[in-house]
Amino acid sequence: RPSSQRGYPGVTMGSVSAPRSITADDLSLHPPVEEDAQLVAELMDVPVSADRPAEIVRGWREHWDAHGYGAWIVQEAAGRRAGFVGLRAHDDFIRATIRVGEDEGGDQLASRALRLVVAHALEWLPDLPLRIRVAPDDLATRFVAESAGMVHVPELDHTVDADAWLVLELPYVRVADRIPARAREAMLRMWIEVNDAGGAVGFVPGASEEEVARVLDG
Repeated sequence: RPSSQRGYPGVTMGSVSAPRSITADDLSLHPPVEEDAQLVAELMDVPVSADRPAEIVRGWREHWDAHGYGAWIVQEAAGRRAGFVGLRAHDDFIRATIRVGEDEGGDQLASRALRLVVAHALEWLPDLPLRIRVAPDDLATRFVAESAGMVHVPELDHTVDADAWLVLELPYVRVADRIPARAREAMLRMWIEVNDAGGAVGFVPGASEEEVARVLDG
C-alpha cells in the first residue's frame, strides 16, 4: 500500500491495528514473553541462568512496545516453540533475523516463518527496505532468505570488526488496491509470453489467454 497508509509506530492501517500474532496451517508466530528466555538459551547453547538470554527477550519486548512489531517466536502446529524470526527498525531500513533449532526440517520451518513475516511486513510495516545479513559461508540462512524472495545486493555488503557480511534485500513491492486496465493487460501479456517460453509460472506452454486471465484476476 502507499506509504501514507502505513502505520508507524503502533502499526495501524486506518482504524485497524496490525495483528500481533501470525498464523498458518503448519505454524504460528507470537510476540515473546519472559519465559522465552529458556528457548533463547537453548538456541544459544548457554544456561538459562545466564544473563544474555533474558536481556535478548527484554530487548525484543521493548522493541514491540516502541514499534508495534519485532521478534516473533516460531511455534509449530503441535505446540513446540522452535525458534524466532525478528524484525528490527533502523532509520532507513528494517532488518530481519531468523533462527530455529537444528532439528530435521529446520530450514523448511525457517523459510516458511520468514515468508509469513515478509508478507506481514508488506501489509503493515513502514515503506522501508527489508534486509537480512548473512555470513558468506552461512549457506543455510542465505537459502532461507532467498526462499522468502530476498536477493543479494553486493553494494550493501560490509565488514564489521573484521567479520564480512553479505546483505540480501526484498525487491521493492507495492501492494495495490486497484490495478489499472493497461497494467493488467501488460501483466497478462508478460505472463503468457514467459509461460510460452518455458518459464515455470504455473501453466504448460500454450495455455490460453482465458486460462491465465482467470488466475491473474483472482
